[in-house]
Amino acid sequence: MQYIVASDIFGKTAHLSHFTRQLQGASTMVDPYQGQLQAVMSEQQQYDVFMTKCGHDHYHKKLNIIVSRIAKPTTIIGFSAGELPHGEVKLQ
Repeated sequence: MQYIVASDIFGKTAHLSHFTRQLQGASTMVDPYQGQLQAVMSEQQQYDVFMTKCGHDHYHKKLNIIVSRIAKPTTIIGFSAGELPHGEVKLQ
């Protein structure tokens, strides 16, 4: 089984990295910060960083590109990065 783990606004953290390593099979982590480990900060501070460095629209596009390239059975595990318009991510 293949897994895609999509982070929330906190991005790649030590805890999320540990979780991803526990999955049986190939796994890919997707985050808003190009895979850079994020320092722990308050939710408001992290939200400000998220909006400055990525934002909802850019992260949404990034995830859509990754999902559109899926060629075999894949489990997607997503953590909240804000509400997206219903129906925007289309799986085939």
